[in-house]
Amino acid sequence: MKFGNQTITIVTVSEGATRDRYNNPEVVRTPNVVTGCRVRPLSATETVALGDVVTDAQKATCPPVPAVLDATAADEVVVDGITYSLIGPPRVHRDFRRLSHVTLNLQRITA
Repeated sequence: MKFGNQTITIVTVSEGATRDRYNNPEVVRTPNVVTGCRVRPLSATETVALGDVVTDAQKATCPPVPAVLDATAADEVVVDGITYSLIGPPRVHRDFRRLSHVTLNLQRITA
């Protein structure tokens, strides 16, 4: 099922088998392209207390494909070349007995 005409990339962030010189596991980023999504803005806030900080929230509605269903808060979502953090788990929606769609809450904080 298609919810929009946007393509997003879910970047799965995991630990690699090798370690750096400080014995930390290397970060492995695996891109997963998902088509048929709809991304829309939710809200934006600006705080000027200790510098100018802008929080941009977006909501993505996607088909229930494995890359979306398996996304975690450690993963990144790229929309139109902009990288967002995933806030919370994917929200799965059912239509009677089958999966209907999945929503992802996204956030980008810039200073």
